[in-house]
Amino acid sequence: MRHVLKSLLTLILLVSSIAFAATPLPPAFDPERHMLVSEVKPGMKGYGLSVFFGSKIDRFDVEVLSILRNFGPKSDVVLIRATGANLEHTGAIAGMSGSPIYLTDETGKSRLIGAFAYGWPMMKDPLAGVQPIEYMLTLPAEKQEFAAAGALPPAGKWSLLSTLAERRKALQTLGQDAVAPPLQLTRLAVPLSVSGMSASQSGQLSRLFVAAGLTPMQAGGGGDIDKQIKLEPGSVMAVPLLAGDIDMTAVGTCTEVLGGKAYGFGHPFTGTGPIELPMCAGEIQGVIANLVTSFKLGSASRAVGTLLSDESSGVAGRLGAAPPTAPIQWKVRYADGSLDRIYRFNAVIHPQFTPLLASAAAYGALSASRELPHYNTIDYRITIVFSDDRKVQLADRMVNVDPMSLFSAMGMPISVATENPFGRILVKSIEGEVEIKDGAATAELLHAGTSRQVYRPGETVKFFATLRPFRSLDVVRELEFVLPAEIPDGSYTLVVSELARFLADEQTASPFRFTAAKLDDIFSAINDLSSLRSDALHLRLMQNSPGVAVGRSSLPRLPGTHRQMLLASGRSDVVAYMPSTARHVPSDWVVSGAVELPIQVNRKGRSAGTKQPDQASLADK
Repeated sequence: MRHVLKSLLTLILLVSSIAFAATPLPPAFDPERHMLVSEVKPGMKGYGLSVFFGSKIDRFDVEVLSILRNFGPKSDVVLIRATGANLEHTGAIAGMSGSPIYLTDETGKSRLIGAFAYGWPMMKDPLAGVQPIEYMLTLPAEKQEFAAAGALPPAGKWSLLSTLAERRKALQTLGQDAVAPPLQLTRLAVPLSVSGMSASQSGQLSRLFVAAGLTPMQAGGGGDIDKQIKLEPGSVMAVPLLAGDIDMTAVGTCTEVLGGKAYGFGHPFTGTGPIELPMCAGEIQGVIANLVTSFKLGSASRAVGTLLSDESSGVAGRLGAAPPTAPIQWKVRYADGSLDRIYRFNAVIHPQFTPLLASAAAYGALSASRELPHYNTIDYRITIVFSDDRKVQLADRMVNVDPMSLFSAMGMPISVATENPFGRILVKSIEGEVEIKDGAATAELLHAGTSRQVYRPGETVKFFATLRPFRSLDVVRELEFVLPAEIPDGSYTLVVSELARFLADEQTASPFRFTAAKLDDIFSAINDLSSLRSDALHLRLMQNSPGVAVGRSSLPRLPGTHRQMLLASGRSDVVAYMPSTARHVPSDWVVSGAVELPIQVNRKGRSAGTKQPDQASLADK
């Protein structure tokens, strides 16, 4: 009879809770197993499950302090105090995200309320916010199609140079706002255990990963990748982002497993929605108590399935096969012959993570056997193959390499190819080769000069440029530039510059060259851009006669009436521009700086406003 009364009371509480629920309950919600946030009252007690060492699931006690209403849009958070498992000393631990929390209801039954997910930095007491399980069970655990990229820009208006400039500008502040202020209840960080790198190397990568919600921890090796560990509530839920000669594994906790589906973290991993990441159980090598945020050091065991969704309330996936990864290979050699080694990795295929991981793998390979020289120069060649078998080839020289510069040079093109308005093409494989030289092969362009200022169309302008190499004497280079045969008389400026200035001028002079109206244009623009090198002098002569471009095709010598007709046609892919002629001269150094040479073009070989003899006529006499 007493058992019947308890069951009846549970049913009454459930019906009452459903009546006040703001949204319908997910089909996976089981009132015998799960508890609604509307059932929670301050003072309720229960327990949580998590792994603090090895793979053994330990228990800790919890007590409800309050319910934080509307913590997020139409969502609440349960505030708890945790005790036991040394939490009084460590506080909330990064890596506990997803730890299931069970509360005892009026009938004495323990039911799952949700996932340990939020905390305050630098807090003295083990307080935490719990993500209600009713929100987490709405997460899809099936493969999803990627959402559309949004409204497409007008034809020819998407610019690769503008996009790269915006992303590089964002890169300058990357990670600066990643640490929440102490007074803000925020999601727990996801520790990224890194092995195969030194502490200094791992530290230099921090800015790249912290902004993505991950906190790199130099951990060393640990765990058995082939070990079979059951994924269950309270067990480690690990996501191996990079494996091979360097390992990077994100560590959280599994909240619930139902019908072949697993749920964890209790907050977003990256919040990118549909994903396909390997889902593993794992082990904890230790808990590091820290004054700011304590964290777990963990590793992954054998993959048990695929994470398929990553949303505000957590992550969800399906048990079974793991998704494919992208192989990365780097061949590293020193120019003096002292080192020649190949490094191999496998990276997850993800629009946000793959560019980061490719750059991290490159940096790790460069400094795996020894630290890079303080002043260094690297020459690299990379072939990136995408899922539809398109290829992008990058080749250039860099000086004094750091993770940010590597990401800008290598990661940005991958990022643009995978995330753009026209489609998402993910990476299939990356293969690179790099040569390292001691010393910084850089030079500043000081000035340039010529003995003449007046030229005929089609003539060759010969001039001298002075460069100052790093820690070396000035060097004078003789350069040539052939004037177009059809160039009209007038005053012109010949610009000799570094790559950055050339690209800035190119965006003004030929805005159509790096624009795109479809996916094919993006890959063409990336390959065009990658053909321009930093170790070169870039020469450009701006012309005064206006031109017109349709899409990525220029029409510099179109008759004026035809040009006006095109410009007045109303087509969004028609733009006016000022034609220019360019030449790229290879150099031994990565060049910085720019100079401008004024010249005049006169078919009679005379300077404007003078009675200078025609040199060609004198020669004829």
